Amino acid sequence: MIEKQILVPDRVRRLPTNDWSWIDRRFQREYPDLSAVRILEKIAVNDGVTPGYTGRISQLKCYLRTIRPTQGRVYQDITYSPGEAIQIDWGDVGSVKINNTIRKVSVFVAVLCYSRMCYIEFTLSQRKCEFYRCLSNALKFYGGSPKKVIFDNLKAAVINGSGRHATLHPEFLALCGHMHSRAATMN
Repeated sequence: MIEKQILVPDRVRRLPTNDWSWIDRRFQREYPDLSAVRILEKIAVNDGVTPGYTGRISQLKCYLRTIRPTQGRVYQDITYSPGEAIQIDWGDVGSVKINNTIRKVSVFVAVLCYSRMCYIEFTLSQRKCEFYRCLSNALKFYGGSPKKVIFDNLKAAVINGSGRHATLHPEFLALCGHMHSRAATMN
């Protein structure tokens, strides 16, 4: 076992730098998802069986990276054909003073999924009529309608529920039918 001396005021400690097997036995089986900070809190205590760990958290993190499986990507690549889909959503961009009234400013964003071509329109409300007008303007800007309109629980499009269980607003479904598009939620 290689030992390393670390100088600390008033004393010298010897720390093992390559024998981490006791961490495997104590924590990997019982707490495989415990963070390095929580493990450090637990192993810094001398329990009578093993001495308390006095090393740095960076050493512990480095070791944990070697024994824990790497986490894969948490997203999925999705590809679209030209004209297949458009994603739409609202965003908040602050407020503006009009006469003596402060009004909230929203932005409607539409993005073609294949080309990532973006259309934005600023409005003073997120009412259904504004949403339908903005969507219509976006499709005029693009010069056509996609096969699918993807959205994320917009109040103007969803009456209640979310994802696959969403109940879509009949006016929004009628608009999608007029555009020869199918409405689809993001999740």
